[in-house]
Amino acid sequence: MIAKHRLQGRVHLAGMVPPQLVRDFLTQGHVFVNASLTEAFCIAIVEAASVGARVVSTAVGGVPEVWAQEGWS
Repeated sequence: MIAKHRLQGRVHLAGMVPPQLVRDFLTQGHVFVNASLTEAFCIAIVEAASVGARVVSTAVGGVPEVWAQEGWS
């Protein structure tokens, strides 16, 4: 999908990041995308927001309670 939309060099799918590196890793980006289909509580959203990243997320599980935003349906 990244190649199809010519986003090489602009999008990075990181996978697992060791806990001690999360803060430094998150400060390198501008947007955090949580595309989970199921989620009880997404601490990663809170971590991303704490370093100033814009958060884009699916409205599943406890996410709308943790990340109250206009536009959730």
